[in-house]
Amino acid sequence: MTVGQSIWAILGIAPTAEVSDIRRAYAVRLKVTHPEDDPDGFKELRAAYETALRMARGRVVQVAAASQSSGESDPVAVTPSAHEPETKREPAPPVDPHLEELRRSYQALHQALASPGEGGLAAAQRALASIVKSEVLHNVNLERDVEQRLAHLLASAIPLSDSLLAMAADRFGWLSPQVALDANGAISAIRARVSDLKFLQALEAPQSPYAAAYKGLRGRKFPLWSWVLAHFHRKSRFGEYQLLHLIRIEHPALLALLNPKAIQWWDRMASRPQPSANLLLTAVLFGGLLGSISFASGEGVGLGLSAAGLFVGIMLWKWLLLEWPRYWMKKRWPVDPPLLIYLGWLPLSIGCLVASLLARGWVAALVAVLALAATQWAFIVSYLRRLPRTESAQDWLIAFMVPQLAIAMWWISSFEGFPAGSVESMMVPFFSLLIASGLAAPAVRGLWLTEFDGLQRRKVMAALALLSLAACFLLWWLTPYDTWRPLCAVIVLILVVLIRPIVFFLGDGQQKLRLGWIAALVAVLVFVSVLPPMEARGVVLVGGGIGLIATSVFSMGLELWNERQAQASRSGPRG
Repeated sequence: MTVGQSIWAILGIAPTAEVSDIRRAYAVRLKVTHPEDDPDGFKELRAAYETALRMARGRVVQVAAASQSSGESDPVAVTPSAHEPETKREPAPPVDPHLEELRRSYQALHQALASPGEGGLAAAQRALASIVKSEVLHNVNLERDVEQRLAHLLASAIPLSDSLLAMAADRFGWLSPQVALDANGAISAIRARVSDLKFLQALEAPQSPYAAAYKGLRGRKFPLWSWVLAHFHRKSRFGEYQLLHLIRIEHPALLALLNPKAIQWWDRMASRPQPSANLLLTAVLFGGLLGSISFASGEGVGLGLSAAGLFVGIMLWKWLLLEWPRYWMKKRWPVDPPLLIYLGWLPLSIGCLVASLLARGWVAALVAVLALAATQWAFIVSYLRRLPRTESAQDWLIAFMVPQLAIAMWWISSFEGFPAGSVESMMVPFFSLLIASGLAAPAVRGLWLTEFDGLQRRKVMAALALLSLAACFLLWWLTPYDTWRPLCAVIVLILVVLIRPIVFFLGDGQQKLRLGWIAALVAVLVFVSVLPPMEARGVVLVGGGIGLIATSVFSMGLELWNERQAQASRSGPRG
């Protein structure tokens, strides 16, 4: 500090004996005088601050003001030398009464939280109010020390300190977003507790959408009624499991307030398949509507009961025969089921279709049931392993429906040459294989990429191409014989199903070319089907069958070209 430079000029205030004004001025100057940027300036500011405090406590402000007005340098502005004799040093300043009051308030707060009794909460609130209003907190360093000590005390006393957290958080700004970035453990715990208390207050409010669910999670539950509430609740009302999930993510400390048996019951229920409430409600509403209409017309309520039974049957099928098997399979094989589980429906479907050529009577009925079971199997595994779908739902639906429609129209148009009785026995197995191959396409595509390498895929495609050529010769050779015509249809469908997973990996342009070819084939089949019957070699069966196989082989050739291009790009240019 240079001669003639007043400590008050450094602090930026007029000479004063008020300790609070001096501390406030020091805090303001400290914001623009950083020790790392201006170490000399910080030393002068600190020396001026300590000198001003000593002068204020020693009541020497008048002398300093007088000396400053006469143009003399401040007699205590220069920092005392380290070699100055001990007798010339100023006596120790008296104890600050504000600091003593702060210490007593802190001790009272600590005692009230350590041994709470009657009136302890009120005493703690008074002590905390005295702390946050203390003039000592104008000192930046002391404020930080008090803030840290108070945060640790309040955090360690949770939940006894719940009623005190808001007051302290408001004083020190603990709830501001900026504090969250560098808050220590105690302040973070207080922030989380304040958030929990606010959420708890919302839960207990009668008008809150959480109120009923919170009451249910805290009380003893009647499982049947809880199950009903889980499936039939208003959109504006949170269900118990939704609230439990929210508490676990955002307010885990509040789990201690809930009934452990209720938590266990809801966890168990949520992990298991549940019947569809929407289908059950549709059965009641739709059945009641049709029943009332038919009853008013004098036809009884049979139509309504039939409609309700249909929707209930769909609900039971979805619940018991679709969702429960998937649940058991996921529980049995958490990662991936064996390959037989993924593809077991395919040999079963093909076997049922081949068996339907000879089956009649009750045997044909049994084969049809097995074929439907294979379709259900394919539907179940279709959700166990699927590739990420990049195309839109509309594109996927077109890619799924157009080939199905082409194959179905071809087979129905070729009924003319089938022997009597074979069409009926083949109906269910034929369409079951067709539908199953479409439903299980995601799982089969995943297996095609993960279970085979590039060389194995090319070998499989070459083998399927040879089988396709053999099938075309069989169609041409066997079609004149009525007994063999159903077998020709079976051969076509089996080859198309085996080739189908491959063609889904074509590019956008290749897919459009393939779908255009199939659409043209459908148009030809529609035209041929309205012509007079042509017995010579079964134009529809042979022409359509060869067209379907040729389409599949053409698509497989495109995919084989893609495989070779991919291999060439992986190999890179050769030197």
